[in-house]
Amino acid sequence: MKFISSSDSTATFELAILGYSTITKTWRDRNRLQCQFSTLWGQKSDSHSAPLQTWEVRRLLSGLQLLWTKATNHLTLTFSEPGLSLDAKVLPNDAFRLQIQLEHDLTPSWHKYPDFPMEMDIFLSRDQLQEAIQELACQVDSYPER
Repeated sequence: MKFISSSDSTATFELAILGYSTITKTWRDRNRLQCQFSTLWGQKSDSHSAPLQTWEVRRLLSGLQLLWTKATNHLTLTFSEPGLSLDAKVLPNDAFRLQIQLEHDLTPSWHKYPDFPMEMDIFLSRDQLQEAIQELACQVDSYPER
């Protein structure tokens, strides 16, 4: 799933599912997915790999679908590990604003203040959000709960 800001094409956030995590300490970890989080801000890019549970990715997908269908006009999701927060709002004229906060393991290496979260504002059109939802849905379908 890739968010490319319609107001600034150099602001990009991408989440890609790489597969099931090979590190499982308990039976609950069998649904842990290894994900790659990539950012592009200006001319600076960075990628980090971190785990998310299948249910967390499905919650993200479900929330984005609710925004797109306008069943809700505001969405807030927080993933304590790896340190990802998403605040999304419906704007007039079929536009959406996503405020993404990256901290802990996801803070880009080029961020000026690595001890503080990095925030990205991404503006999407309705078509861009739909495309991101479809990409994430295809990824989620490839890695069902086990």
